[in-house]
Amino acid sequence: MTKKTDHHGRRADRAVRSISAIGTKRHGNKNDGKIKSINTQMQYRQTLKMASRYLQTIKGHLSKLTPDQAIQYLKHRSGEIQQKQLANERQTLRLYLRQLHRDPKLDLPKFKSTRESPDNASRYYSRDQVKHIIKHSSDRLKLSTAIAYQAGLRVHELLTIARADERPVEHRKEDWHPDRFAGRKHWISYTVIGKGNLPREIKLSPELSQKLEQNRTVPTIKRDRTIAYETQYNLLAGKALTDAFSEVSNTTLGYSSGPHGLRHSYAQDRIVELMCSGKSEEESKAIVVQELGHFSTSNLSYYLR
Repeated sequence: MTKKTDHHGRRADRAVRSISAIGTKRHGNKNDGKIKSINTQMQYRQTLKMASRYLQTIKGHLSKLTPDQAIQYLKHRSGEIQQKQLANERQTLRLYLRQLHRDPKLDLPKFKSTRESPDNASRYYSRDQVKHIIKHSSDRLKLSTAIAYQAGLRVHELLTIARADERPVEHRKEDWHPDRFAGRKHWISYTVIGKGNLPREIKLSPELSQKLEQNRTVPTIKRDRTIAYETQYNLLAGKALTDAFSEVSNTTLGYSSGPHGLRHSYAQDRIVELMCSGKSEEESKAIVVQELGHFSTSNLSYYLR
């Protein structure tokens, strides 16, 4: 049988290469119009592949995309996807069009999704719910869930955990809030690689750090969703963690918000913790958003629903 050629995937690959700068640090290059993260690159590729398929129906081509065609595509997508994804696709097309037409000021209008989004519901897990999930989990899932909850990690970030003395934080020191990890200064420092390939510090309690170190292995290359990570710990992470966590959550609670819901729990619980220690709500949010790996408190609204 002849293997079917993925024309749209190849077109998307070429388009993504034109706007990629993988390996380049975000700091100092934030506004250069290039992709710095492999995860972002994959997301952009998927959007451009779908756009290529749509363009074929209107006799267009991705390599000759016009602003009007991009607008037509976004109008079409506004009836298919939710608001956050629609905004992400607009950003992808805008970046590609700016590169394609060599116009750094080229813009696209914003569209409102006509789909009612279930994401408006909170993904927060209470402390008791997390304990309940952990109680009914396998040993590997217990440890990974506890770490993700205690440090507010994305599922792929568990693959990137390293001791702080082995991989230092590379961002400018003055950009970090001086009261990050207030109340946890004596916890153990590690780093993870977040969005934009930014290494950030996380803290684990001495007890959880000890359990993590018991699962230390020789550096191993693991793949998750086609991305290769060098991991130093035998943890359940990435898609495997998502699948296992969701299964236990569905079984024990009757629903699942996925392990990403643990980041919501971290954000909300940590803000309460900091405010109870005497910090203002504004300062607490400024601290927590950086502990999550962001630098603007506007990113917190997603986690505080």
